[in-house]
Amino acid sequence: MKLLNTLIFLFTALPTSATLPKFKDAHDIAPEDVGLYHTEAFAQLSDVYASKTPGSLREVMKDMTDIVASYCIGYKCIRSVRKSAFAKFDFGIRHMSEAYPEDYDPVVKNHLESIEALIRKVDDSGVDEVVGGLELLQDDLRDKEGIVEEQKSVALAAGSMAIESTKLWMSVDSDPNHPLRATRGVQTFVDNPFDRRLQDLPFDFDLNFDIPVDSGNIGVILADVLMLIVFVGFPVPAIFASLLANTFFSTKAPTKAPTKAPTKAPTPAPV
Repeated sequence: MKLLNTLIFLFTALPTSATLPKFKDAHDIAPEDVGLYHTEAFAQLSDVYASKTPGSLREVMKDMTDIVASYCIGYKCIRSVRKSAFAKFDFGIRHMSEAYPEDYDPVVKNHLESIEALIRKVDDSGVDEVVGGLELLQDDLRDKEGIVEEQKSVALAAGSMAIESTKLWMSVDSDPNHPLRATRGVQTFVDNPFDRRLQDLPFDFDLNFDIPVDSGNIGVILADVLMLIVFVGFPVPAIFASLLANTFFSTKAPTKAPTKAPTKAPTPAPV
């Protein structure tokens, strides 16, 4: 009976506003669609906090978990998503060279390091220039042959995530009224003596993240992409890493608004 109640909760407590195609396994998402799921998940979270303020990090994590799980087909997928929310994120990883395996193809390594270099220039160069550069990198890698398919997929997924993450977080930063700003610095526990603190969530924060203090958005974007690579192209943990990084590493002051908004979801494929 307990298992039955759990299953009923898992399938009834999920949002229904997802418009991208659902999946049985997030590993099956096309590499260059990875960023689209990231963008839509955060768009849904924005809708949640447009009408309320999150009271705790636990609440934020639960809301995002429900949103990401809404893309799932089947219990195994939902369980995988919920497990990803408890993944151990090493925010002490500062550079691409620390995230990818040493035996990666030199072309893939160059692609990933070029992504990092562009992200680190976003405050100086602007969103449009950085996103344009990332799109050119994607075009170049997409046409290359002779690369191990798994490595190429991870690299293209990283580029997709970098493009959407850059547009999203710089857009959030430029709008002082953006709902996602409410998650920044949110309490790590609720003011309820009967509610456990987040001691059971294995967060591994390195608050000496190797970025300038006034460039928190670079840290959020990099954390997003680096964790995607650490998890070998699996986008779900990267979404949670991005959420946590925004909570702890973001700046408060708005910057110049980008002209390139996060990509809208395509029309879902027929079922």
